[in-house]
Amino acid sequence: MTRSVTTAFCLAVTTTLAQATTYHVAVTGNDDGPGTAAQPFRTIGHATGVLKPGDTCLVHAGTYREAVRITEGGTKDAPLRIAAAPGERVVLDGRDAITSVWAQHEGNVYKTIVSGPVEQVFLGDRMLVEARWPNMRFPDELWDRSKWARAGKESTKGLMMDPALAQTGIDWTGALAVLNISHQWWTWTSPVLKHGAGKDRFEYDTASLSGVFGPTPYYRFDDDFYYLTGKLAALDAPGEWFHDAATNTLYVQPFESRAPVAGEVSVKRRDYAFEAKNADHVILSGFHFVGCAFRFRNCHHCVVEDCHLLYAGYSREIKERYTKPKRGKSPGATIRGNHNVVRRCSMAFSSGNGLVVTGAHNLVEENLIHDVCWSGSLDYNAIHVNGRGYGDSLKGQNVIRRNTVFNGGSALIHLSGPKNVVELNHVYGGGRACSDVSLVYTSLPLCAGTEIRYNWVHDCHAPHIALGIRGDDKTRELIVHHNVTWNCGWEGIIVKGDRNVVFNNTSYSNGKSDILLFCGPEPDKDWHKKWPPVPKENEHSRVFNNLTQSMRGHRNKELPPGGELANNLESEDMLTWLVDAENLDFRPKPGTPPVDAGTVIDSRPAAAVGKAPDVGAYEADGERWAPGITWDPGEVLGRVPTGYVQVPGKR
Repeated sequence: MTRSVTTAFCLAVTTTLAQATTYHVAVTGNDDGPGTAAQPFRTIGHATGVLKPGDTCLVHAGTYREAVRITEGGTKDAPLRIAAAPGERVVLDGRDAITSVWAQHEGNVYKTIVSGPVEQVFLGDRMLVEARWPNMRFPDELWDRSKWARAGKESTKGLMMDPALAQTGIDWTGALAVLNISHQWWTWTSPVLKHGAGKDRFEYDTASLSGVFGPTPYYRFDDDFYYLTGKLAALDAPGEWFHDAATNTLYVQPFESRAPVAGEVSVKRRDYAFEAKNADHVILSGFHFVGCAFRFRNCHHCVVEDCHLLYAGYSREIKERYTKPKRGKSPGATIRGNHNVVRRCSMAFSSGNGLVVTGAHNLVEENLIHDVCWSGSLDYNAIHVNGRGYGDSLKGQNVIRRNTVFNGGSALIHLSGPKNVVELNHVYGGGRACSDVSLVYTSLPLCAGTEIRYNWVHDCHAPHIALGIRGDDKTRELIVHHNVTWNCGWEGIIVKGDRNVVFNNTSYSNGKSDILLFCGPEPDKDWHKKWPPVPKENEHSRVFNNLTQSMRGHRNKELPPGGELANNLESEDMLTWLVDAENLDFRPKPGTPPVDAGTVIDSRPAAAVGKAPDVGAYEADGERWAPGITWDPGEVLGRVPTGYVQVPGKR
């Protein structure tokens, strides 16, 4: 019986594959045709509507402005495939060109009629900035903190005081305030309720501000950052725009002293060029997204590969996590489900998230993600992985591997769920628009079994509490090993909670200490009271074979009380023991103190080459492993992103 069933199944699969069809789409095609190479369809949406398991939709060169939706997928042996034709550039564009006539408003400001809502505007391929104060040139000054205004003395919740505000000569009543305030690890947008031209203060709506603003001296409002937008009077610089929703008038100040020509200015109209819902076994390959993204919802065993997203997500308003209904939105590349893969993609210049993955057993590999989360709110990250899983038995176990992630307003990699793996990533340049942030972040007992290993994590730019790798409140059973962390303003590695393992890391030139372990009574904050605290943090943790300039316990307590410490090396001279840290060669020199000075505990991997493991992330005579993508951005994208660090020996 088993043999006959198996035979029947194989015959069915063979028949399905034999009947698979490749449909073609081209900008010169016709949806009334057969969809062949000689007579292609015109739209991707029409082609995907006729796909059956095993079929392929092959899209030829050109720009396509449509929102494709898939509700039926393929099977394990006969996936659905939507792909750009090999060697051809296919653009999925979320923008629509403005063809109405432009008239001069005043000076070099021009206007035309455009119905709303209008959130994001482009002149050719360049994104314009919504008129704001202080001005900011995009993208050159995107991460320039001086392009935010600063709160003055006597500022408090609901009231912004700033002497420079009076000098604008603008009445900002009704404007939108972008507020990086109080603790500065979230950012809100809130209407300006009351102001007057020449005044040094304005009142803003606090109804949307969350309960974290309690009556406590911890929160300050006199050292905050903000900027204002949403006023025509602020349109005073080349590359800015303003939209008057009441009159449907769009105002633009071009870079050159001339009126825009028809079709030169475009407006974002579609958040997603490709959406799949309840569709498994779908492959999306080879597309260039501009002003839009992809989204998979409740989809499993899907693959997105070799897709490149520019300006994928944008929102004027920033949602507030505790307010219902939530205000604003943050569209961006999203995939929700289990056993999905996102590989060899790039995502750049998204105001919110770069990539969001929710589910279990997903793989995020070889992606280049940069210049995201402009507001600095911790809700948005370059890679955000939520390991809650779909299905009762599936949680976590996602893999984030060999990605290059840089330039972000807050944390760059944020993960939750058990037994995730974060390995061989190059992560740097985060925390550019907020405080109290780490570049790689996890927390709570939910992260148990997660390994953060073989990464380079460096240059966290947050002005206050700038961290590299962080296991935050009530972390349990986190494993951090063979990472190199440097140039983070406070700590390179910080681990709270208990039963964690931290070993064979190299960490140096971090502001306060290279490795910090919390060692006192565990706090029991309102947001995580469901998990009981431990009497002493890291009482049962293990810390060994780490090479640092400084390692300490929180508030200079014993490090850690009751925990297991062995064979760590702490010295201000440690950089002299490395081959060439300045040029990213972190191997210890032969004959220096780290060589053969480590130990093996419970057979944990140490990659020993010699009598015993070396202390630190590398073996003197071992592999000079290097993290990050292995493909060349210049070759694949035709450009090397500003701030991209070429890793020696990779290519």
